Amino acid sequence: MPPLELALVLLSALLHASWNAATKGSEAPIGFMLAVEVVSLALFVPILLLGFDPGKIPASVWRLVLASGLVHALYSWWLSSAYACSEL
Repeated sequence: MPPLELALVLLSALLHASWNAATKGSEAPIGFMLAVEVVSLALFVPILLLGFDPGKIPASVWRLVLASGLVHALYSWWLSSAYACSEL
Protein backbone atom coordinates (compact mmCIF):
# COMPACT_ATOMS: atom_id res chain seq x y z
CA MET A 1 0.00 0.00 0.00
CA PRO A 2 1.41 3.42 -0.91
CA PRO A 3 2.47 5.57 2.07
CA LEU A 4 -0.17 8.26 1.45
CA GLU A 5 -2.98 5.71 1.41
CA LEU A 6 -1.67 4.06 4.57
CA ALA A 7 -1.42 7.45 6.28
CA LEU A 8 -5.02 8.28 5.32
CA VAL A 9 -6.28 4.93 6.63
CA LEU A 10 -4.42 5.41 9.92
CA LEU A 11 -5.65 9.02 10.23
CA SER A 12 -9.21 7.84 9.61
CA ALA A 13 -8.87 5.17 12.32
CA LEU A 14 -7.43 7.71 14.75
CA LEU A 15 -10.22 10.22 14.10
CA HIS A 16 -12.89 7.53 14.40
CA ALA A 17 -11.49 6.27 17.70
CA SER A 18 -11.16 9.85 18.98
CA TRP A 19 -14.76 10.85 18.37
CA ASN A 20 -15.98 7.57 19.86
CA ALA A 21 -13.89 8.18 22.99
CA ALA A 22 -15.12 11.79 23.16
CA THR A 23 -18.73 10.62 22.87
CA LYS A 24 -18.27 8.02 25.60
CA GLY A 25 -16.48 10.51 27.85
CA SER A 26 -19.14 13.19 27.56
CA GLU A 27 -21.76 13.71 30.26
CA ALA A 28 -24.59 13.17 27.77
CA PRO A 29 -23.44 10.89 24.91
CA ILE A 30 -26.71 11.21 22.98
CA GLY A 31 -26.65 15.01 23.16
CA PHE A 32 -22.96 15.09 22.27
CA MET A 33 -23.51 12.88 19.23
CA LEU A 34 -26.47 15.01 18.16
CA ALA A 35 -24.35 18.15 18.42
CA VAL A 36 -21.57 16.56 16.36
CA GLU A 37 -24.04 15.50 13.66
CA VAL A 38 -25.72 18.92 13.50
CA VAL A 39 -22.39 20.75 13.25
CA SER A 40 -21.19 18.33 10.55
CA LEU A 41 -24.39 18.82 8.60
CA ALA A 42 -24.22 22.60 8.92
CA LEU A 43 -20.60 22.65 7.72
CA PHE A 44 -20.66 20.17 4.88
CA VAL A 45 -24.06 20.53 3.22
CA PRO A 46 -23.38 24.10 1.98
CA ILE A 47 -19.94 23.04 0.72
CA LEU A 48 -21.48 20.07 -1.04
CA LEU A 49 -24.25 22.15 -2.62
CA LEU A 50 -21.76 24.70 -3.92
CA GLY A 51 -19.85 21.95 -5.70
CA PHE A 52 -22.61 20.75 -8.03
CA ASP A 53 -26.14 21.37 -9.29
CA PRO A 54 -28.58 19.36 -7.12
CA GLY A 55 -31.10 19.38 -9.99
CA LYS A 56 -28.78 17.17 -12.05
CA ILE A 57 -28.98 14.39 -9.46
CA PRO A 58 -31.75 11.87 -10.22
CA ALA A 59 -34.60 11.53 -7.72
CA SER A 60 -33.63 7.91 -7.08
CA VAL A 61 -30.23 9.05 -5.82
CA TRP A 62 -31.84 11.61 -3.48
CA ARG A 63 -34.03 8.81 -2.08
CA LEU A 64 -30.89 6.77 -1.41
CA VAL A 65 -29.24 9.78 0.24
CA LEU A 66 -32.30 10.21 2.47
CA ALA A 67 -32.39 6.50 3.35
CA SER A 68 -28.66 6.53 4.10
CA GLY A 69 -29.10 9.58 6.33
CA LEU A 70 -31.89 7.85 8.25
CA VAL A 71 -29.79 4.72 8.75
CA HIS A 72 -26.83 6.83 9.88
CA ALA A 73 -29.04 8.76 12.34
CA LEU A 74 -30.35 5.51 13.83
CA TYR A 75 -26.80 4.12 14.06
CA SER A 76 -25.60 7.27 15.83
CA TRP A 77 -28.52 7.16 18.26
CA TRP A 78 -28.02 3.47 19.08
CA LEU A 79 -24.26 3.88 19.45
CA SER A 80 -24.54 6.87 21.75
CA SER A 81 -27.27 5.11 23.75
CA ALA A 82 -24.94 2.15 24.20
CA TYR A 83 -22.14 4.48 25.34
CA ALA A 84 -24.51 6.04 27.87
CA CYS A 85 -25.09 2.72 29.63
CA SER A 86 -22.00 0.55 29.06
CA GLU A 87 -18.24 0.51 28.62
CA LEU A 88 -16.40 1.55 25.49
